Amino acid sequence: MHGLAQLAHAGYIIGVYGPDDVLAGVLRDFAVAAGDDPRRAAASVRSGLAG
Repeated sequence: MHGLAQLAHAGYIIGVYGPDDVLAGVLRDFAVAAGDDPRRAAASVRSGLAG
């Protein structure tokens, strides 16, 4: 999380993806690397970040 905050603060997260998009991708990829199904991981991250 600290690294993501530093990248956003320094202006390295640019273009069509904002910090929230990058966070969702990092969390999804972490879950998939830990063995979760990509679709289930994406749904779980969306649900968790929604509120």
